[in-house]
Amino acid sequence: MSTLRTSLSALPATVVLVAVAALASGCPAPKPTPGGNASPGAAAPTQGIVTLPESLAAGAAAGNGPGVAALLAGGADPTELDAEGRTPLDHALAHPEHEEGNLAVLTALAGALRALEDPHPERAGGTPEIDLNQIRVKLLWYDPDTLRPTEDPERGVVILKIGTKVYPDLDGEPDWELLHQDLVAFRDQFRGGSPRGLPVMVDAREQVSDAHVGRALAAAARARVSDVTLARQPWEEEIVEDPISILEEEVVIDGDDVIVDGEKHGKVVDAYGVGGGAAGAFGQRWGKVPLAREGGSEGTESATDAALRWLKRHQSPDGRWDADGWRDHCADEACAAADGAAAVEAGDGRYDEGVTALSLLAFLGNGKTHRFGEFKKTVHRALTWLKRQQKADGSIGFTEGETIYNHAFATAALCEAYAVSRDFTLKKFAQKAVDFCLIAQNPGMGWKYGVKTGRNDTGVTVAMLSALHAAKTGKLNVPSESLDGGRNWLDRATSTTGATGYQTPGGGSSYIPATKGKFDETPVNTGAAIFARLLILGQPKQEDICRRGVNVIASNPPSWPSAGETSKVNFYYWYYGTLAMFQMGGAKWREWNDALLAALVDKQRMEGCAKGAWDPVGEWCIAGGRVYATAINALTLETYYRFERRQK
Repeated sequence: MSTLRTSLSALPATVVLVAVAALASGCPAPKPTPGGNASPGAAAPTQGIVTLPESLAAGAAAGNGPGVAALLAGGADPTELDAEGRTPLDHALAHPEHEEGNLAVLTALAGALRALEDPHPERAGGTPEIDLNQIRVKLLWYDPDTLRPTEDPERGVVILKIGTKVYPDLDGEPDWELLHQDLVAFRDQFRGGSPRGLPVMVDAREQVSDAHVGRALAAAARARVSDVTLARQPWEEEIVEDPISILEEEVVIDGDDVIVDGEKHGKVVDAYGVGGGAAGAFGQRWGKVPLAREGGSEGTESATDAALRWLKRHQSPDGRWDADGWRDHCADEACAAADGAAAVEAGDGRYDEGVTALSLLAFLGNGKTHRFGEFKKTVHRALTWLKRQQKADGSIGFTEGETIYNHAFATAALCEAYAVSRDFTLKKFAQKAVDFCLIAQNPGMGWKYGVKTGRNDTGVTVAMLSALHAAKTGKLNVPSESLDGGRNWLDRATSTTGATGYQTPGGGSSYIPATKGKFDETPVNTGAAIFARLLILGQPKQEDICRRGVNVIASNPPSWPSAGETSKVNFYYWYYGTLAMFQMGGAKWREWNDALLAALVDKQRMEGCAKGAWDPVGEWCIAGGRVYATAINALTLETYYRFERRQK
């Protein structure tokens, strides 16, 4: 698929004039070089936003055509309302005398848009940024006999759709006036997403003529919607999604039923895609299992909810969580650590993608997605920002060294979001991220800081295995050999005692030089390895290597005696250790859980701007700051339902 998102107000008028002249002479318009015809100082077309009335004004400045061209050449504001509530553009487009000239201008505009299509060099394959919080006007190319999509450019008819609605055919043309009316209605109902108002995408198959594309653009222009993008893509079997124009409706779960604004709207699985491959692995998050049975309580859920609300309040406007700049979003009294706590409030700015992904996973782990629950706007913005960070090779946030964790966490977040929401627009981004994981893996082994470095470590390997597990749950392409390689490394790094080392069998944990000696060593890699063995790799609980590893974890329970006594605080270890012990179950799990709750729940901040957060006093907080501490502890408290416990 190719797409253009550009500010046409900066596009030189000669581009559209050439297209108009070529159209009048019956010759195809030449393809200009992006930015090549611009006057000195004019900005080259780049990815941005198309605002249609401004685009028409910029493109039809010659004034030698009837209707729209003459109107705009006269300097009139095409969107100014008259006493009848209509605009000059409405009148010009509706005037029968000008129909041919109007269509020529709009067709030329569509042709100019196509000629300037230039996929963004830093986006995976130049794929368009389509999300469910916009109206998608589809112009499909169907075989008139079979009423199925066709590739034949000579035999086909244009079908106009929004979501599942097919617009009627009027004498061989879709009902453009009805489209205009619907867009006006959508615009008036719109309450979420873009602060500028309702965004619209015109999504046309390659076989659809520029004239039809022009009419769709005209309908959007007349409706005075805000942002309009144009995407042209080749024939493919259609995937249908309904537009979502209201993001924050009140949705609650009553058993398996979805209740919206007090009315029953079907089952969770049907309404929000928590089914298929995701039902087993992720289905516990909706209509949650009895918390007390698994070790949770109203207190743990209250703590998780407070953490999510802190994350929501400290999200940046562009959708990220800023590892070192999150305090810009504090209230009048900035977040501060409790008395006696040696906190590292600001993390490392290189890990914005990583802490954003962990925060996203915390919302997803609690059953909150961009399609479901009260945090839809928060999740939607974060997903949009994360997609924008993906490079052409599929990597997200990876530059060098430890930033490989950014990519692993981001891949897990995109894949989980895709698996639980069935939002097909996430699929290409998620699969591209998975493909980079596979490229980076050492043949037959695990991962380290880079692409096929020949070295392995347990921390990166389990982070990558977690991402592949989410991808496999979402039925993305994950070769079994990649999981086998991860297990090969874990086996190599595990000693006969059951302890798994960082880079050697049973060896020590990784550490940050700046914090060396300040924290007690913990078996974090053993916790990560046992979690991966039990949940991701499917090894039986009774395997000797699993039982010995669990014993190592059980002998090192969580401990946080006081705000100032933090040498044993390692949120990263507690996260993996809790996941591993939950999967094992039994008496050792209950003992671990009691220690976890004593260490974690009572230390959550419950006053001021910091309400819901945890002070960043743990070993790895120097990398992610308070955002990391709060996100990973929320994930830990979601263990009771985040992943289904394996029975064997």
